[in-house]
Amino acid sequence: MALPDWITPIEGKPNHFAVDPDLFYPAILAEMGVDDPTHHDLELAFGIMKLDFDMQMRMNRAAVPGRVVRIVRSDDGRKLRWNKTMFPKGDVDWDALPVSERGRRIRETYRRLRGFVPG
Repeated sequence: MALPDWITPIEGKPNHFAVDPDLFYPAILAEMGVDDPTHHDLELAFGIMKLDFDMQMRMNRAAVPGRVVRIVRSDDGRKLRWNKTMFPKGDVDWDALPVSERGRRIRETYRRLRGFVPG
């Protein structure tokens, strides 16, 4: 099973995977064309990571049957480096958006980057 470098199986825990924000945020933000991320950009990138992760698990269903657990790594300073509150809000206050609008923005960005939205 070939996974992106930001997804790593957790040894000794079947169907448990670690995702590395030090790898997925820079990669997804670069795809989005974002050089100086805002809180809004990080939220979009996080949503895209979740959709990409789910798509990888679907594509590898034979190798990963059953329930899958995704754990975002927070060790070695990752939690502080990617803490959304440490970034400017930007033009859009993500926290003020209704949940439906947040989902719509994530799906639109995913569609722009990947050409489709997984169902």
